[in-house]
Amino acid sequence: MSESSDPLAQRVPPNDQQAEMVVLGGMMLNRDVIIDVAAILNAGDFYRPVHGLIFEAITDLDSAGEPVDMMTVAAKLLDTGYLSKLPSPTYLHDLVDSCVTPANAEWFAKRVKAKSTRREIIVACSYGIEWAHKIDEDLTEQLVERVQARIHAATTGSSSEDSTSWADVADETISAIEAAAEGATQGLSTGLTDLDALIGGLGAGQLIIVAGRPAMGKSVLLADFCRQAAFRDGMTAALFSLEMSKQEFGRRIVSAETGIGLSALKSGELTEDEWSKVMTFRAESDSSRLRVIEAAGSTIESIRARARRIQQQHGLDLVAVDYLQLMIGSKQTDNRQAEVSGISRGLKLLAMELGVPVVAAAQLNRGVESRTDKRPTMSDLRESGSIENDADVIILLHRPAYYDKATPRGAEIDLIVDKNRHGQQDTVIAVAQLHRSRLVDCAPKSYTASALSKGH
Repeated sequence: MSESSDPLAQRVPPNDQQAEMVVLGGMMLNRDVIIDVAAILNAGDFYRPVHGLIFEAITDLDSAGEPVDMMTVAAKLLDTGYLSKLPSPTYLHDLVDSCVTPANAEWFAKRVKAKSTRREIIVACSYGIEWAHKIDEDLTEQLVERVQARIHAATTGSSSEDSTSWADVADETISAIEAAAEGATQGLSTGLTDLDALIGGLGAGQLIIVAGRPAMGKSVLLADFCRQAAFRDGMTAALFSLEMSKQEFGRRIVSAETGIGLSALKSGELTEDEWSKVMTFRAESDSSRLRVIEAAGSTIESIRARARRIQQQHGLDLVAVDYLQLMIGSKQTDNRQAEVSGISRGLKLLAMELGVPVVAAAQLNRGVESRTDKRPTMSDLRESGSIENDADVIILLHRPAYYDKATPRGAEIDLIVDKNRHGQQDTVIAVAQLHRSRLVDCAPKSYTASALSKGH
């Protein structure tokens, strides 16, 4: 796309240099203004590069506790070699003279930010046009993701409310301590009593990994988390399915909620009573806030873009990804471990960015089956890379009866919490009703494996 062929290229980008001058003048006249302006702008928001250099000199002086005025700013520019960039020897005086009252600097800063945002949107759209002409048709989805990422970056600048006072932090901390003392789950409930007690629920900003060999129940547990959030607690849960279709996932949800066997739902051979249960559940769940996304071949960028869209349109409380190793790395390399490490890190950053728990299923390698007891450990994570480091909680699934049909433990499943960043490690025992696509608490009394080993 040449400049001559694009009429937009001949236009002057949105800017307000007078507003930029008022802002800088106000910052040099009144130090209190610096804090307010710095919460709104950064050096890149100024249209004139020299204004960005002056802004950096002012904020650097302020951060160092040095005096801020025309003389000190000039000295700072001289030290950094930028004084010669000023349009005239009296330019700093001109900036101060342009500001009638420093009290208005914050208003002008918002105007500068608005112009900067508009310029960034133009740039993002220009890139989109260029990429649309050059990128192969098969990469259209990646094109959309790249443009969305540029637009998102352009429209999410610094916030004036990006910090929290200690008083607020202390109040929130004490409330959490009181809730814990009362036995309340601090994060979203998992639907399993003992697991909630052990990990405190699914915490906002946490990456929770549910790992196991095939047929252990990873997808079932992720679905259980989503069912608890959407059908019991009125939350918005988004499940990204990289392996199952929406219909397959839907059958599992219906089976778990109605208690009808998964095989009957697959064959369609239902009794009249079972059909009544299905239709009742359908009516009762109509207003639920569960979102299901078929995401085969997704990258972390595409999942992030879709999750952000759901959060903007519907709110978002939980993200589940089934499963991690089916995702495609942003940068394709021959080193799959490095690729998976990038995906793992991306999921953790996504949890922190959205402020919600992100739960991801992960595959364990065959090393589990070479051991006598078949009991998994964290080192069995396939292509683990940095999964162990990025995850806040790692839950390993183990069904003894899968390997030993004669075991007296029957349908029991071990949920081995092998990493718990904010609590202790332990093993929770639940019942795997996989024919109904769900895990449930042990009845009539919940207990943990460690308690059993201690004779409780």
